[in-house]
Amino acid sequence: MLNKGTLFVLGFLAFFLFMQNSFATQRVRPPKNIVVTNTAQGPNITWDYAQPDTIISYNDGVPGGIWGLVQTAGLGVIFDLSAYPGATLEEIDFIHYGNETVAGPYYFNIHVYDMDSLIEVATLDSLIADDAYLSPRYETYVSLGSLPYVKNVGIFIQGLSSADSTDYYYPSLLTDGSPLVPGTSYMCINFDDPFDSTNASYTNIYELNIVDPRSTNVNLDLWINFGGKTKVKISDNNNPLPGPIGNPDYLPESTFQPFGFFTSLSLSAGADSGFQIFRGQSFDSLDIIDVVPHDTWEFTDENAPWDSSYFYGISVFRDTLFSEIVPIPFYNSLMTIASARQDTNNDFMPDRLADTVQVYGIINSPNFGDRTSFFMQDKEAGIYLRSEMFASSMQIGDSVYVKGVIDQIDGLTTLVPLNENALLVLESNISLDTLKFEQDIHPEIIEGMLVRLDDFELADTSQWPAEGENKTVLITNGVDTIDLYIDASTDLDGWIPPRDKFDLVGIVDQFSQNNPADDGYRLRPRMQSDFITLSALN
Repeated sequence: MLNKGTLFVLGFLAFFLFMQNSFATQRVRPPKNIVVTNTAQGPNITWDYAQPDTIISYNDGVPGGIWGLVQTAGLGVIFDLSAYPGATLEEIDFIHYGNETVAGPYYFNIHVYDMDSLIEVATLDSLIADDAYLSPRYETYVSLGSLPYVKNVGIFIQGLSSADSTDYYYPSLLTDGSPLVPGTSYMCINFDDPFDSTNASYTNIYELNIVDPRSTNVNLDLWINFGGKTKVKISDNNNPLPGPIGNPDYLPESTFQPFGFFTSLSLSAGADSGFQIFRGQSFDSLDIIDVVPHDTWEFTDENAPWDSSYFYGISVFRDTLFSEIVPIPFYNSLMTIASARQDTNNDFMPDRLADTVQVYGIINSPNFGDRTSFFMQDKEAGIYLRSEMFASSMQIGDSVYVKGVIDQIDGLTTLVPLNENALLVLESNISLDTLKFEQDIHPEIIEGMLVRLDDFELADTSQWPAEGENKTVLITNGVDTIDLYIDASTDLDGWIPPRDKFDLVGIVDQFSQNNPADDGYRLRPRMQSDFITLSALN
């Protein structure tokens, strides 16, 4: 028989004063460690979720006995956590039953006791359980709010619902069909005074087999967090409390009846769980954009705006319970090509030289080399894309994400991808805008962009390069003369060019060895079809 013994009042006083006011409520834990990073597909959000990693269970989960209890009484389990120092108390599961007497929903309290110091650690009050009128129900995900470690913790359930014609309160609690594990299953006969302030030798908590010798184990499980990576079920009691705690001369009022033939359990709808994803312009204007299942801890927002910063939020839901929304700002590091190549001091050197940038654009040229040598553009600017580290098979019209370093090669502002994985094709066959070339626009501004010139002709057709030869030739409209660079990697070298006037599509290119690099601008056609003759138009 265990009596109260002598308490070390001063040693527990601070703990008692703190925990008496730490009343937990039924809630869902929010996610933590939320991180947002930019990817080619859109912002990628990852988070952690501290799910309980260890379940302490002394029962077989099968209803074996039904207990009718008065309002001030309830059943519980004393869990020995000495093997898990520092563990937090996260959740409980339990089975309840209306016994075809009271229909749900049912109201109940959960009492959490430190059985060594004999104090109430926390009370979860006026919680709600779903209907179990015809058959027992397994109630899951009942949160304890990450209560701090208690070596020998008693967790008791008190039913608060009753029918007018009965003195017993519901939901009825159930014991299982397996042999009793000593020192685990108990009844509290007075939640108003669980440790019997009138008797220094006893408490108002009784081991269940003292109340009724037919009793087995209370169907109540405890989930804890102990830093484990997988969920482990512990089913033995290493340190059972010795003997009954309550006064054997005063047995509590209750009824016990065998459950009878077991058919099925209703599962708490708490199994429907997951994460809600929010996005908005501020913490106060978050709108839900998607939902992911409970075992998915990341989300890629493929529909996010490419050119702005905003806020994300993550919320956890279980059945009808929702955690608070945890917000996080997202500062979009993706920039326009114009921003990446900007030259604010007009020294013909990019301001971001040697900086790492992230851009999105559309490939507007074939590969002008055997590795990676392309041009790309967005609606405002273009840039040369080059790497000698890897070969690429991108095609004109591919939309791409690139993370790379700004460089300048022969006066040409260049983006050098960090590696092959930093150059990703997102979509294909995207239409390209062609800019009408105007002589009063400085070519540095439209460098790398696809432009169109009308009504030009070759100044000297005999200068056209032979097959395998790179060469610069001149074109003119009778007023202006422009350098035209023919690249041997295209189908233009060795071709018979138009003898008459034509319209021309090409990329604004540059080759300059000067400092500052303010000369050497030229037009680079990509293929024979870039020369649009009158016959072609017809």
